[in-house]
Amino acid sequence: MSALEAIFLLLLQASIGSSALIALVLLLRRWREGRLLPRVMPLLWLLVLVKLLVPALPETPFNLFRVVPALVQEASSVVSEAPAKSAASGPASLPAAAQPAAPGAEASAISTTDSDKPTAAAAPDPAASALSLWLTLGALVWLAGMLALGGTGLYAALRFRRILKHAVPVQEASVLFALEACRQRLRIRRRIGLYELPGRAGPFVYGWMRPAVYMPAGFAAEADSRQLTHVLLHELIHVKRKDVWVGALWAAVAAIYWFNPFVWLALRSMKADREIACDAGVLDALGEREGSSYGMTLLQLARRPGPRPAPGLPFALFPQKRGELKRRIAMIARFREGSYRLSFPIIVLALAASAVLLMMASAPLQGPKTLETVSAKGDSRGPGSLGITRNMDDFKWFSSLDRLRVHTNFDFKVPDDLPQGYKMSHLNVDQAVREEEKDRVTVGFVSMSPAAGYVPRFELKASLNDLRETYRVQPGEEFWTNAPAMWGKPEPIAFRHEPAEFAGIQGTLVTEVQNYAWHLPEHAKTFIWKDGDVWYALDYFSENHSQKEGTPQHWMNLSDAQRDQVLRSFVWPDQVKATDYSGAGEPFPLYDTEDLDAATKILGFEPMLPKTIMTEKLTLDNAVMLQRGGRNISYPSLIVSDSLESTYRAPSNAPIGDRNDTVSFYQGSGPLVEADKLIPPSRISLHGMDLLVVKDSNSATNPYGFDKGYNDDRTHTYYIWESGGRHYVAFFRGMDGFHHEVLKELIGLTKR
Repeated sequence: MSALEAIFLLLLQASIGSSALIALVLLLRRWREGRLLPRVMPLLWLLVLVKLLVPALPETPFNLFRVVPALVQEASSVVSEAPAKSAASGPASLPAAAQPAAPGAEASAISTTDSDKPTAAAAPDPAASALSLWLTLGALVWLAGMLALGGTGLYAALRFRRILKHAVPVQEASVLFALEACRQRLRIRRRIGLYELPGRAGPFVYGWMRPAVYMPAGFAAEADSRQLTHVLLHELIHVKRKDVWVGALWAAVAAIYWFNPFVWLALRSMKADREIACDAGVLDALGEREGSSYGMTLLQLARRPGPRPAPGLPFALFPQKRGELKRRIAMIARFREGSYRLSFPIIVLALAASAVLLMMASAPLQGPKTLETVSAKGDSRGPGSLGITRNMDDFKWFSSLDRLRVHTNFDFKVPDDLPQGYKMSHLNVDQAVREEEKDRVTVGFVSMSPAAGYVPRFELKASLNDLRETYRVQPGEEFWTNAPAMWGKPEPIAFRHEPAEFAGIQGTLVTEVQNYAWHLPEHAKTFIWKDGDVWYALDYFSENHSQKEGTPQHWMNLSDAQRDQVLRSFVWPDQVKATDYSGAGEPFPLYDTEDLDAATKILGFEPMLPKTIMTEKLTLDNAVMLQRGGRNISYPSLIVSDSLESTYRAPSNAPIGDRNDTVSFYQGSGPLVEADKLIPPSRISLHGMDLLVVKDSNSATNPYGFDKGYNDDRTHTYYIWESGGRHYVAFFRGMDGFHHEVLKELIGLTKR
């Protein structure tokens, strides 16, 4: 989902809660007409304004969205499903099991576990796609309406500023004396300007930084001293209450929530209640005996002809509508001195009620984007919709940042300005297994100018857990690096933490120290900081060596300037402009049907992906879409073109051959091997299909991409055939004695 759609959905959720809150205030306003304190209603409208400006607040057990969850949850599910489908159009997700590991992943022993029988793959949901389309259209319409209203308001403001140039400062000493007396009575410290403006019907206050009172031309000469005092006190109370600022915020809210009629009702009612509150303030200052005279002043102003300021601008002015004027006169008639003042208990009660109402009417608080941990078509933390029983499903690797974000439970920033020659190399996530843990993301970057014997790189880690704890030695978990014998025995690695500031970011510099008995120590440096709720760690320097000769190799060696360049460039993924995180052309594992759809698009046909073979003796352990030009994976050297690789193995409690024996099945639309590079092959006919057989007992074809002669006691056998214009390879690691039984089933699939 795009940022625009996310914002629109959040505003829709906020609009539901805000509408309920506005309706409650309007009902209370009508039910207690004349009995509510004039100053209570502005407080309630201020509460509504806060709710509209802050759409997401901490959730409470009595949240409105617990009462009406269907609409919100359905829309939220579309938000998580729709983007996953769009992200799958490029290279997709991620595993890390016995198959080729992504660069940067730690090697680990292969072990398998039993699992339940996989479930069937879920079918695409056309209703979700349609709802996602409507969400996109709605977001665009909302944006167009907001820009139109905002542009109209800006035009009106600029036009009115030109009108204000005709305002004339009031020079009469008696009028200025009255203004000063009113200012002191209300204890307003700042000086307030007073102007006359031709062609206006009534007085108003305008100006954010320097508010001033504007009166109709000639009004000061026509009005007596009592009427002048009434008008000046009323307008100065607007200044004291910051009504111009509040009006500006309401104008912005009306533009944002233009689609919600309750917001427009609230805006109109707020303006009327604001005037009554100012009337009460005037009578508090003058006394209840001045009520009848003040009412007559209102009636006289209401009769004055002339245009009034545009209602869309943040003015504080005398309204002229008959219904509003009637309510004001009724309040004045009921006024008793001191009766409308707010006592301390009322203030405390109002604040407590406001907090409760805000929480009840708020959408649940989320980060920049709280992502679903369930993928579009299956559980990303379990077998998944493709029925793949990976033995390390909590670790995943990716070629696309979009796909990684679908499989993490938080969002994070990434650098968008890399040092020259660097590019993104790999994306991993260690998903939380226990409830108290959080996912940890790793993003790797490599230089496209390799040094002698190694490739310069640096890594970024992100998590909601404090990453400083991962750079500490835990008792019983000491570790050390391997070194040439001439260096002597290595000591356990130690970590030194110290405060640091790089690129204006406060954080912690962690220095990793590896001491040796007969050699100088080696160091590595990591900068750790927190941004919002997310912790980041940048591994930018290391002193490595070749294991045999001890030749120095600075695999991570960013200069201070390069490090700061990276740190200054962190942005949210939706804001990335310069760095390629798409993973285009890279291999990617399959986790759900979104990934399978992406593989189908690349291959040009829908591949076969049986969940079990040999009557469920072998289960699907891994599936990877191999793109030959990619950098993130090692191929058996025979495979030379794009293909889908699916790997099968037996459960550990019922192994076939050795417990680590596997068979990998490759499917492609073009030739998968180069015949002239094959070890002398043989041909056999099996189940009505001619197959080319290559036995590689000495690992000459290095299935993992290592040096030839890679030590593997298992036999390596390739079976190659073509059927229906498509090409296939079955690669057995061990599993001797079962080849023909497996091939019978695979060949049968390719004949369909």
